[in-house]
Amino acid sequence: RIIRIEIMELKTVLKSISVSPSDITIMIGNPLDVNVTATYLDNHTEIITSGWSSNLDRGKLGKQVVTVCYKGMDAHVNVTVTQSITCPICGTIYPTNEDGSDPDCPVCKSKVVSISAT
Repeated sequence: RIIRIEIMELKTVLKSISVSPSDITIMIGNPLDVNVTATYLDNHTEIITSGWSSNLDRGKLGKQVVTVCYKGMDAHVNVTVTQSITCPICGTIYPTNEDGSDPDCPVCKSKVVSISAT
């Protein structure tokens, strides 16, 4: 009997994955916009741009602890899914506060709307 032992190169064996940012807010229906990084046994890292999956429920408002998976490894990210508002003045789409209230348009609230002098 011949026993074959294969030694995998350390640079090809996945050790772990990480996700950043670790806390994110997205608007309802939007995809999870995170960076997934793979770390290999030789400690080099690689940004993963495709092939990962998550259990995010994009239609569920509120907070979720989402699991991101890649090649048998997983990592977690805290996601808050909010409703969106379209600004009636400039058309910017932005998320509501967690309680559903309007935080005011991030574009318009920094614009000067009037000046008065006495």
